[in-house]
Amino acid sequence: MMENLKIPCPNCKSDEIIYNVAALIGGAGFECPTCNSQIKISNTSILELKSTYEKFVELKSNLSKK
Repeated sequence: MMENLKIPCPNCKSDEIIYNVAALIGGAGFECPTCNSQIKISNTSILELKSTYEKFVELKSNLSKK
């Protein structure tokens, strides 16, 4: 899985939140180093995120085989 992805902080917009997809799927939260806002996937959405990410990885793999 991809590591060290970044998303602009939705709160302060002056920094980025660094996150890991595997940890996000595992229920971890990640904080903005500037304002401490947190991103996290709700427990009810974790299975959907995992399934979607697995499909993404499969599509990416199929494209690289071409």
